Amino acid sequence: TEHVYEDMSDKQKVIIEHITDLGHKSRKAQLELDQISVAKTGFVNMLKESLAEAEAEATQPTDS
Repeated sequence: TEHVYEDMSDKQKVIIEHITDLGHKSRKAQLELDQISVAKTGFVNMLKESLAEAEAEATQPTDS
């Protein structure tokens, strides 16, 4: 069934505005979650590299 927006009650129009706004918020939240996920992966990789460097330095013979 199709409905004409102009024929809807004010309450129905407000509900549509809420639905539209929630859709925007959902997309924004997903973008932020994607950014957080990528950032977390970057920090995990940085930690792995740092630990590997520290391990490599610890296993190198000293000149003393």
